[in-house]
Formats: sequence, C-alpha cells, structure tokens
Amino acid sequence: MEKESLETLRQLDRPVALLCVCGKYRTGKSYLLDKVMIGTKSGFAVGPTINPCTQGLWMWKRPFRATVDGEELAVVIVDTEGLGSLVGDNNHDSRIVLLSLLLSSLFIYNTVGSIDEAALNSLSLVVNIAKKIIQEEEGKDATEEFAKNFPRFMWILRDFSLQLKDAQGNSMSARQYLESALSLQKGSSESVESKNKVRRLLKHFFAERDCSVLVRPTENEKDLQRLITLPEEKLRKEFVDQLGPLKAKINKRLRAKLVNGRKINGPMLAELCVKYADAINSDSVPSIDTAWSYVCKAQCESALSYIQDLYASRCNSTIIQKLPLSAAEIKARFRQLRLDCAACFKDKLVGTVDHEAEIQLEALLTSQKRSAMKTVRDKCADCSADYLERKYTELLEKAKKGAGISKCAEAAAGIVSGAPAELQNSPGFFEIFAGEAGMRLMKCAEVMLDGVKGECEKTLKLMAMRYECLEKDAVGKRAELVKNNEMISRKAAEERATFEGKMKILEKCNASLTDTVRTLTEKYAEEVAGLKARIAGLNGELSTYKGKEPELNKALAKKAEETLALREQNAGLRRQLEDKGTTNEESRRLETENAVLRKQLEMAQSHAKEDKASYQGLMSTIQSMFSRP
Repeated sequence: MEKESLETLRQLDRPVALLCVCGKYRTGKSYLLDKVMIGTKSGFAVGPTINPCTQGLWMWKRPFRATVDGEELAVVIVDTEGLGSLVGDNNHDSRIVLLSLLLSSLFIYNTVGSIDEAALNSLSLVVNIAKKIIQEEEGKDATEEFAKNFPRFMWILRDFSLQLKDAQGNSMSARQYLESALSLQKGSSESVESKNKVRRLLKHFFAERDCSVLVRPTENEKDLQRLITLPEEKLRKEFVDQLGPLKAKINKRLRAKLVNGRKINGPMLAELCVKYADAINSDSVPSIDTAWSYVCKAQCESALSYIQDLYASRCNSTIIQKLPLSAAEIKARFRQLRLDCAACFKDKLVGTVDHEAEIQLEALLTSQKRSAMKTVRDKCADCSADYLERKYTELLEKAKKGAGISKCAEAAAGIVSGAPAELQNSPGFFEIFAGEAGMRLMKCAEVMLDGVKGECEKTLKLMAMRYECLEKDAVGKRAELVKNNEMISRKAAEERATFEGKMKILEKCNASLTDTVRTLTEKYAEEVAGLKARIAGLNGELSTYKGKEPELNKALAKKAEETLALREQNAGLRRQLEDKGTTNEESRRLETENAVLRKQLEMAQSHAKEDKASYQGLMSTIQSMFSRP
C-alpha cells in the first residue's frame, strides 16, 4: 500500500463510495474510466501494445464528490490490472479480484462481445473466491452474511454489435439481456448443474446488478491504437452518445461502502485496505469479521483521541472560560460534558460498543476530568485571589485617604457579602479569604491608626494656627469696634439734633395746616350754603319754565299754524296774480306784502328757536349742578 494513497483516504471525513473496474487485460478498462468517469486524457495509463499498462490496483489521486439520496459521498475510482495477462497467473488474478470485491461498493466487470457461456465461466473465479471467504466465516450463516457485504454489480459489454432482442424478436434492455443470460438452464446433467450453480451464486452474491453495452469506438484499426489522443469527432457517434447515459447509470448505482451494515468513511477504508492487503500478501484468505474487528478497534482508538480533544476543547469553552462558577454549576457542567462526550463516542464508533471500549472511555473521561478539575480549582483560586486583592487594595486606599474607622469597617464587612454569588460558591473562595483576611485587615488597621494619628496631629497644628489667627483678628476687631462705636455715637447725636429740629418744623407746619383746614372748612360751608340757595333758585326757575313749557309749545304750534296760513295766503296771491293778470303796481304791492309776511314768518321762527335754546340751556345748567358731588 502506497502511503500517499492511504493519506488521501484518511483525509476523507465522509462516507466513501469506491468504484472498481475488473476484466481481461487489454479490453479498455482504463480508457473507459478516463473517458466516462474522470473526463481527461491524462488519467489512468493507456497503451497501444499487447503489454498491460496497469499493475495491481491504482486509485485516482483526486476523489470527487457526489450526492446520492441526499447524502454527500466521496467517490474513489480504482483501476485494476487486467486478468489473464501473460505476466500473471491465476493466483495473482485471484488476489486482484478478491481485493476489488472486498473494497468496492460498485464492481464493474468489463468484457468484450456478448454474454456467452465462456463469459459466464470467466466469472467462476469470483465464485471460487467467494467460497474461500465463506469458509473462513464460522458460527453463522456465512453465505447470507457475506452477500450483504458484496458490492453492486455492473457488467459492461464492449464492442457490442448485436441487436438486443429476445427469442420472439421483441426489443429488450441490456439489463434484461443480463437477466436472461443468468436464467437457469433446463436439464439435470452434471454440465447443466455446473452452469446453473455458477448462475445461482452470481445472482445470490450480486443481488443488485445491471448491464450496459458500448459499440466499438472507431472502425479504423490505427485509431484504436491511439484512442486516448483521438479527438471526439473522430469517434463513432453511437459510441459518444452511449457515454453520457452510461455515466448517469454509474452515478445512479453509486452508494456508500457498507461493512456489516455500517457506512465506511475514508479512515476506515484505509484500515480495511491495510488489513486486506496484509492478509492477501501473506497468502491467507482475508476474513471480513477479522478486518471489521480491526477497523472497529482502530476507529475506537481514533474516537478516543477525538474525545480527548473534544473534552479539552469543550471544557475550556463551557467551564474554564466561564469561571468563576459555583461548585454546583461546575459539577452540573462536568456531568453534561461527560454525557455529550459519551454520546459522541458512540456515534464515532462502528459496530457495537463493547465492554473494553467503555472501560477505555471511562478511564479517559476520568483522567480528563481530574486534570480539568485541577485547572478549574487553580482558575477559581486565581479569580478569588484577584477579587480579594482588588477589595483589600480598595480598603487600604480608603484607610490611607482617612475614610474613617466606621467606613473602613463597613467596607471590610462587605468584602465577602459583596462578592458575586458564583464567586462565593466557587471552590476555595472562603479558604483563601480565611487565610489572608487576618493579615490584610491588620495591615489596614495599622494604616488607619497611622492615618488617624497623623490626622490628629495635623488637626491640632491647624487648630493652634487657627487660634493664633483668631486671636490676632479678635484684637483688631476689638479696636475697630471701639472706633466704630465712637463714630456711631457721634452720628447718633447729630441725627438726634437734626430730628428734633425737624420735629419743631413739623409742629409749626401742623399748626398752620390746622388753621388752613379750619379756614377752608368754613369757606366750604359758606360755598355749600350759597350753592344750596342757588340750586333752590334754579329749582324755582325750572318750575317756572316747566309751567311755561305748555304755553310755549302752544305758542310754537300757533306760530307754525300762522306760518302755514301765511304760506297758503302767499300761494293764493300768486295764483290770483296769474289768473287775473294784475297790473304791475298791484304785483309790486302784492310782492311787498308777501315780503312782509315772509319776514314776519322768519322772525316768528327765530323767536321760537331762541326760546327753545334758552330752555335747553337752562335744563343743562340744572342737570350739571345736580351732578356735582
């Protein structure tokens, strides 16, 4: 086994599907893989001579990915050395086919021409190999168990030129053609029984089987010798058209490699390769159970290594990085971590978890927990020490700043009660506190006492200096007060004399004002009496005018009637003048009379207006007099 190939397989962390092609040498197996699956001219080696190009089993260096039934698989392609070559023998061919069958999940059998008895007999090698493997399995129905581990089978018929029709001339598929070829022959002779035995075993071991046909790539013999470099347009169109459906059928037939019902990933397949190759190279027939036990053991070791890393990683992320935590929380998280690792270990294992694996897992988890608990205790102790150091430093700073005994005592009492609950309940908190509390508090007390003593001395000095300053201020203030009292006394005497002079002036003014008030009161009384007399006279005149008002109204009415009569008389005279045609002298006389009458009328109106205005003035005067206070 090449180390590079094993390393490639070990990098595949998903289920692996292994496609392997077997068949007679120089029948185009490598060209088929290059053309159909790899799609490159620089894939597996292809040659034009009679000498085989492939020796042993060769894996394509770049596995590709395929999605089958929603699951992503890593597909590994393996080309095999041709069977029946001149440089090999039956033993060598058996090893090639045996390893191909044990490792592959899709076994492609490549032959040239149609399915005939010779082609079926060539598969007897596979049957004989199966018999040898079955004989190694003891204590079980070996045939049934081995058949479950057999790969899917696809027979590819190359250079096929016949028509696919049954005995009645009806068209049939390649798969129906294969089933027809595997149908039991009639008869009971030894020859028929031998043929039927091969058919039964092939149908039993290859329960999932299929068949495809390919025509000859080209009719030109020279082109056949350089197929790998031949452009696609030089190939037969029928051949090119058959390549696409063939690739689709192969991809559809792919599945993950199964051993004892369990899907195999890259590392497991690498272990199987090593175990099978060692058994075959030692000329012994490999046992599936033995190889599977070896894979399970290797997978168990790999799972233990993975769990060791997983435990350390999750312990760091879920516990150590979350510290400080309470002891109960730490215990609960370790318990959950243990359960998660145990479940992950079971998922990583293949087969059943035996007692030995459980013991190994228990020992690993116990060792991991013991180491982790030491780290947790150290980390919790560091967290507690950091917290206490920070609080003691704060307390010491308060003591140095002279916070006072009561405040420092209150701060000291709050060191524990003020700690977060998870820190108080973490391992080692109270042990660290009890071990350092006495020494730290004594140091704080000494600092406090030194601070209090220094403060007292400083305060006394300040008080003495203050007393001296106050004494000096008091002497100065006393002299200033005496001076101020004298000044105030002088000002008070001056203000008293000024006040007495002003009082005398006010008394004189008061007497003068009293006389003035008396005089004004008397004068006011006289004016009031005169006003009352005038009001009485006006009231009498008002009564007189009120008594004359009807007469005046009558006179005004009479004047108005006279005026109206004069107007009518004037109008009548004008009409007479117009009707009688009077002389000029009469006209002048009449006009003169009319003018006299007009003047009389105007005078009457003027007298009436004057009387009315006089009456209204008298009424206004009376009203204004009565409206005064």
